[in-house]
Amino acid sequence: QWVPAQSDNSLKKLYGQLGAAAEQQLWYDKLREVIDGYQPDILWQDFNLTQVPESRRLDFLSYYYNRAVAWNRDVVATYKDGFNNRGEVLDIERGGPAGIQTPYWLTDDSISSLSWCYTQGIGYYSSVSLLHALIDRVSKGGNMVLNIAPMADGTIPSGQQTVLRDMGNWLKAFGESIYSTRAWSVFGEGPTQMGGGSFQTPRAGTNRDIRFTRSKDNTVLYAIVLGWPGSTLNIGTMTSSRVNIGNLTSAQLLDSTAGSYVNLPRPTQDGSGLHITLPSSNAPFSALAYVVKLSFGGATPTPTPTTTPSTTPTVVPPTTTPPPAGRATATYTVTSSWDGGFQANVTVTAGSSPINGWTVSWTFPNGQKISQLWSGSYTQSGSNVTVTNASYNGALGAGAATTFGFLASWTGTNNAPTDVTVTAS
Repeated sequence: QWVPAQSDNSLKKLYGQLGAAAEQQLWYDKLREVIDGYQPDILWQDFNLTQVPESRRLDFLSYYYNRAVAWNRDVVATYKDGFNNRGEVLDIERGGPAGIQTPYWLTDDSISSLSWCYTQGIGYYSSVSLLHALIDRVSKGGNMVLNIAPMADGTIPSGQQTVLRDMGNWLKAFGESIYSTRAWSVFGEGPTQMGGGSFQTPRAGTNRDIRFTRSKDNTVLYAIVLGWPGSTLNIGTMTSSRVNIGNLTSAQLLDSTAGSYVNLPRPTQDGSGLHITLPSSNAPFSALAYVVKLSFGGATPTPTPTTTPSTTPTVVPPTTTPPPAGRATATYTVTSSWDGGFQANVTVTAGSSPINGWTVSWTFPNGQKISQLWSGSYTQSGSNVTVTNASYNGALGAGAATTFGFLASWTGTNNAPTDVTVTAS
């Protein structure tokens, strides 16, 4: 909006000056070109889809899905805003929920904490932190799209190759606990909190952190331990009062070669959990995470609810007086700040009735002017800017909550928002 009016049509296209109808048609034509030319398995969308009329968004979806029927293929369309979770997959940028979230979701993350593209001096997350983030996200019903940053000539720098090979080698050996799996009734346990919104740094777990997945047919439960636990693996989630293991047929440690296993003694169980004897106190082989396979003669057991606190920290939105039917509340937490900007998480909680959409507004003091906002659209209102995130994440069921992150920068005094409000629809 700061570019002077152009007379050349190419420059009008470049700077978004063609007019709404032409630009919406251009958006649709570009997507059709990608669909017809490349038959993509997944089409990933960034934010601000709400600026495209719903009729055009639905034109895109119907074209993509009808083409997929003709190809006899399953495809995925993602969204951050502008769609709902009934026909597309929610994308949570660089993060994920604190617990299991349904329906399925995904995150887009980068191999670098600093950039999505190659830059001089670029740094990378460690192999173990990215792999543990992947395991955690799968245990919560998610997938991960991992971005790498080749150089201008297409070369993948050696540091990135190392991370990819480390993750690939682990998946080659232990991938049955990840591929074609589903979230179990509980995502995991342990001291390391992962997720809780967008822009959550991948974290390496410990040998007391366990993440669960189950086979697609629900007869196998995988306990993925984020470090060697010693001679005994203790799973506090699976106490005798919560989980019935009567139909357990075998316990095995996945070996370092794909498809090979170490048979383990039948686990014991008491009021403190399930206890699995492992081959030795020291790890029999080196791995970024270790997997115990529990096979059942039927469906995996479902833990009964417990009122005792879990050992896994959870993110709980601040409690408020229940809002009237059809309304919602919002809270926000600043996660980091710097000279001229900050990063924060916002949690929106529906009231006693479902909501079809919602808008969150932040009010900033001291005449600040927002120049950038990720994971949402924004508007400016006078010298005291109101930042608006329009209908993010679509509908929410009664009492349901969702958390997202955003990054904002401005010219002026470095102060975080003084107020946050939400309007439900």
